[in-house]
Amino acid sequence: MKFSSFLAFGCVYLCVGLFCLLTPLISDDYYFGGSAEQPFAAIMAGEPVLPFGPGAFSDIFRLAAQMYATWDGRFASYITLGFFLRVPQVLYALLVAGVFCGTVFLALLHVLGPEQRKRLTPLAVGLMAAALWWGMPTCGSVYFWRTGLAYALDLFCALLFLLPFRQLLAQPDLRSSRILSPAATAGYLFLSLYFGLLQYNTPILCFLAGTAATCRLWYLNAAMPAGERLRRLLPLICGLGALLAGLALLFNSPGNAQRLLIRSGWFLSLSLPEKILSWFQDQFYVQSLFWLPWLLTVWSLWTLIRRHGRKFWRQLPPVGIAFLLLGQMGQGAYLFAPSPDSRAYTSAFLFMLLGGCLLVRAALAGALPASVCRARHIFLCFLCVVLLTLPHELMLFISGKAELEARERIYAASAGKDVRVEPLQTRGDRFFVLGAYQQDITYDPNFWINQVVARHWQLASVALKMPPDRLFSHTMEDGRRLVFCRQGTTLRLVSAPQSAANRYYVYYYGKPGLVRYLPSSLADGLTRWLRQARPGDMRLWLVPLLYAQARLGDKDAAPATLWGVYPVADSPLWLVRPGDGPMSFRLLPLLPES
Repeated sequence: MKFSSFLAFGCVYLCVGLFCLLTPLISDDYYFGGSAEQPFAAIMAGEPVLPFGPGAFSDIFRLAAQMYATWDGRFASYITLGFFLRVPQVLYALLVAGVFCGTVFLALLHVLGPEQRKRLTPLAVGLMAAALWWGMPTCGSVYFWRTGLAYALDLFCALLFLLPFRQLLAQPDLRSSRILSPAATAGYLFLSLYFGLLQYNTPILCFLAGTAATCRLWYLNAAMPAGERLRRLLPLICGLGALLAGLALLFNSPGNAQRLLIRSGWFLSLSLPEKILSWFQDQFYVQSLFWLPWLLTVWSLWTLIRRHGRKFWRQLPPVGIAFLLLGQMGQGAYLFAPSPDSRAYTSAFLFMLLGGCLLVRAALAGALPASVCRARHIFLCFLCVVLLTLPHELMLFISGKAELEARERIYAASAGKDVRVEPLQTRGDRFFVLGAYQQDITYDPNFWINQVVARHWQLASVALKMPPDRLFSHTMEDGRRLVFCRQGTTLRLVSAPQSAANRYYVYYYGKPGLVRYLPSSLADGLTRWLRQARPGDMRLWLVPLLYAQARLGDKDAAPATLWGVYPVADSPLWLVRPGDGPMSFRLLPLLPES
């Protein structure tokens, strides 16, 4: 590798390390970095957060085992984030920057070929780093947010696991290939087992790809005796076995069902046609996350078709097509799982990016020098645009960290008190995670993020200061008062008597626009429709629905359900207090705080 390429890697390393240093700890970090005895599933189920102390390295395995038993099976993920949350921030930044550079290096080896390290130029390094930085969905939550770091290691392990298969497919003659040494084989087995316990989707895709590559190599070396083929492929076959063992442990976690029930109970009640429809509804948004790989793929295919006509498919690199198929399979896997966060698509993005880059190589392989030069100029322009955005992102990180440090000084000086702080003026983007992907503390001191922050800093409670025009109250029959704050189209409970604090939930606000009786069958259908809607589903924003129990005037009529259509409007505001299920809601008027 040339010295200039080392210099390019050094610049990428320093840049990523600097952004890691400027990323503050946020909600999940406080919890997983502490020594909490309380299961995370209990917090997600609505239980109050119990006090916990500072975390020690001795807590890492215990907390990972607790998560495996009560939340999900990603045992290796919780071991890893437990370690990264306990090391000094400087060491954390150095390690994460190394993971990012390692991912760039491995990605280039897959694109150029494992034996083409001499072709690693500064431009290639810069372009791959820029593609990961700018193109990857929620890049900040993958590399800068400590609790999301398992996704970064997932990408690195996937590329490292597939590298021997990629090398053998480039040189499929097993007679001329080198067998891994015993030490290298042991390391590969450990990597495979660790990788299998890291995430759900990516190890499955890599297992399928590795199995297909092994079968292909077995077929291409049919002239070799079976025993010799088996001996030379044995390290990779053992790696596939270790990966499968990790996946078996992952999916047999006792906590998987509990996590799905708490987080995505709506998904369990959907039929297969409803899941398919839901998957298609998400596709426009999902495909927009892959704008860069699709751009590279479409341009390459168009170039090959113009040059070779109907026989363009002969120029398509098989490994590139395989990576594109892996990316599409990564998207399709969520047909059988709840709608994931954007960062869950990072592995699908990476596979599609590698496929798109391999297609670009194929398109430029037989191009005229003028066309290659024009493409190089376009790549340079893309790299310059990414570099020009770095100062803006750097200022965002600096101002955001300064605001958080000012808050933390208030926390440190207010032990045991109720603390109210100003909302952040710096709003995050997909790089600066806080305020964008990861939620800041809210106006509600009972919200779990507020509780975790309060327990970490040993505060009685913490919340944002609420503007007076957003506060509303309701006086109950016994004279006790509930105080709520308005956030968008919902109301959150701010304060209430201890005995009543857990009886009030989530609510739309608005002036009644239409009230009418509905037959019980139609009301039940609407109830199921509303219950199955996912969080953030567009149906909940089009027409907010509230239910109340009522009886028709006719004494012989069966009980019916009132359907209240509440458009977003000015006061009066209304609060829904659930009684015995959705058929027995009760409406309470709320008055603005004086």
